[in-house]
Amino acid sequence: MNSLIIVLPEDDRNNIIHMYGSHKIKEIQFIDSSRDQDDLRFVYCVTYQDANIKPIVIKVSRNSFTKHERINGWAQLTVRYKQCGLYCPMIQECAATNSYSFDYVDTHGREFIVNAEEYKKYKTIEEYIEEKTASTADSKEITANLKRYFASHSFRSQVYDSIGLIASTYKDQSLVNWPSPYVLYDKFSEDEYSDGNYEFAEKFYFTVKQQSGDHQLMETIWSLYLDKKSRFESKYRNLPKAVFQSDLNDSNLLLDDQLNLVGIIDFNLSGTETILNYIICECLYFLRVDDLDKLGDWAFMKQCDEHLAKAMSAVTKHYELSQQELDVINDLYNIVAPFRFPTMHLFIKDLKANNGDKMDAMLEWIYYQLTRSDIHQLIQEVDFSSASS
Repeated sequence: MNSLIIVLPEDDRNNIIHMYGSHKIKEIQFIDSSRDQDDLRFVYCVTYQDANIKPIVIKVSRNSFTKHERINGWAQLTVRYKQCGLYCPMIQECAATNSYSFDYVDTHGREFIVNAEEYKKYKTIEEYIEEKTASTADSKEITANLKRYFASHSFRSQVYDSIGLIASTYKDQSLVNWPSPYVLYDKFSEDEYSDGNYEFAEKFYFTVKQQSGDHQLMETIWSLYLDKKSRFESKYRNLPKAVFQSDLNDSNLLLDDQLNLVGIIDFNLSGTETILNYIICECLYFLRVDDLDKLGDWAFMKQCDEHLAKAMSAVTKHYELSQQELDVINDLYNIVAPFRFPTMHLFIKDLKANNGDKMDAMLEWIYYQLTRSDIHQLIQEVDFSSASS
């Protein structure tokens, strides 16, 4: 918890909980997911003394992207995911207000938006790992093995399956009026000045400029990136879209007893997204710290390409890329792949910590991703005709 963040006073917390019923409370578990004073997210997991009354999760938010309209959209989206076979805790209507959400002003005069959902029936990946590694001397080894499994294709293919299923079932249907954080050319929330792709590319650009060395390749990359992105906008805006959950991390993926993907939670970052952009972003191999020494290794680069091809193969079991999407996949890859948030975060952190020791390798890797023209050929290895409607 951020020590500078003022949590809800107890009276305010109790007032909000009682909006969902005056049942005798057994336990309140508090989770502070706040980022800063401009992004407050307080979560209260409430269980009752009467075992017949189902537990409830109450979310109290104050930020630029949690709005009543969006919460209504999340409620509809969880139903769609459930119809596609994925368990999702349903957003609960507040009987006192006859709505999915309501406004609340706390003792400090801060305005919040409140909503609630069912308490989840399954553990997340994160919770499962914590449970299995508690009070054991082999916790590091167990954690490493479990993380390796959950990052493997045998597990992740289930996640990619779900992406393809949502895309095929709801392509260009029931779109909402706000984008996901993956969006290009538009802003996810009002307090952002650009889309995330540009924001992280720009942060990397200025970080490199602060390092000593030859900056000519960075200037070439920056010029190419701006030109490619500008020329691609009209094509991008005409691509098929769907609404996605858009936050598939280990704290949001639910497991059954056999460690299979059974459901998804937390739809607060969901939004309308270009399907192809979402697929590329999720199917890319995410670089890790240990990979920084392999950026120029062609065997490693081939492994990353194989990861992408296998991931897309899982997606396309359900969603067949159209000719329109196939025609632009290389251009979109050039824009998205070099500047994904996890990669930029990793690169920037290392540049600052190690005085730019790996800067040349990073720049060469980015230039390669930005200029390569073989993505269409790479994904031709995927049998798109096998996708079901």
